Amino acid sequence: MKDKTKLSLQKKERLRGQKNFFNLLKKGKQCRNLYLKVFCFPNELDYNRIVVIISSKLGKSWFRNKVRRVIKEIYRVHKNEFSQGYDIGFRLLDGDFSLLTFNEKKSIIFACLRKLSLLK
Repeated sequence: MKDKTKLSLQKKERLRGQKNFFNLLKKGKQCRNLYLKVFCFPNELDYNRIVVIISSKLGKSWFRNKVRRVIKEIYRVHKNEFSQGYDIGFRLLDGDFSLLTFNEKKSIIFACLRKLSLLK
């Protein structure tokens, strides 16, 4: 049972607050590809906080929530492989991201995280 709680995405691991968003989007490093833009900014905590940003122009709410759940699931399952102490933001740029398979989505996310040196 304890292994499952370590892999869960806890409430403290969600990025909230206007000041935190400003730091992440304006001062943080970023990596962009065809589907996704990933931001990172160091925080002073011993864990990562994440946010998934999807514009309402990309689709209806059920579509945006589905994509958000997939990105959070990829992070949740592999969060032990990331360097700790960062705020990480995922911004969806293209709705065609949903047409990719789960493994293709994972490889796109990992490619951006690798460029930002967030993988251990």
